[in-house]
Amino acid sequence: GRPGHFPPLPLTSDIVQSGTAQGKRKDEPREKFMARITHLRLSAKKLTSLANLGTMCPALATLFATDNRLTTLAEPTGIPQLRSLKALYLQSNVLTSLDGLSGCPMLEKLYVDGNYLRDLSGLGGCPRLEELHASKQRSEAPLRLTLEDVAGFAGVRMLDLSHNRLEELTALQPLQCLEVFDIRENMLASTEALECVNMVRVAKLDCQGNPFLKQPKVRDSLIVMCPSISLLNDKEVTDKEKQFVKQLIVRRNKANGRSTTLE
Repeated sequence: GRPGHFPPLPLTSDIVQSGTAQGKRKDEPREKFMARITHLRLSAKKLTSLANLGTMCPALATLFATDNRLTTLAEPTGIPQLRSLKALYLQSNVLTSLDGLSGCPMLEKLYVDGNYLRDLSGLGGCPRLEELHASKQRSEAPLRLTLEDVAGFAGVRMLDLSHNRLEELTALQPLQCLEVFDIRENMLASTEALECVNMVRVAKLDCQGNPFLKQPKVRDSLIVMCPSISLLNDKEVTDKEKQFVKQLIVRRNKANGRSTTLE
């Protein structure tokens, strides 16, 4: 699929004012009112640009701009000026790149599902990013992951890369804090694809819809790989099951004449 071309619909102060629940004080100049807006809902407005948003609403902390026709975040007067932005919702736009987000050092949550991203570069200036939701990219080529790009969001705790035609995950090596990991509906052929990812803290893992789930005893392997796991493929993992799997692996290794370091 390719992004379509839409008639330009720029952001106006009227559109901004329609997107906030904050009240304008009596006799307050519109510019002053907009300058103190912290939460803004601009979803499904057919917007093609967020230019001037940073100039109009510099105090913005949360922005919903899903289901629009946005092709870029890099306009200098737009997203790059939102220094206080913490949560950004941009699902179902036509973005091909995340350039422009390096101007958002406070960003903690980013939702870019259902866009046309070719890669995940451009997040190096967001050291506080904890959640990255980037499922279902619609570009012609599968989403490209590189070590350099992933190093830019190495501190994320929640990562959703589901439905992205991924065949391997080696570029995810820099991730050190992963707790919730969604890689459903990709093209991962073996659990070995996960061995390059630090899974020590992963409590919730969803990998349904990958070819490797057809392997025998795959659930056991994943439980061993993720010592903190509590939910695997939407099914609870109890301490009892963990203990059972651990003992099973120990017995299996002994039977095969291998020593084991499982605690």
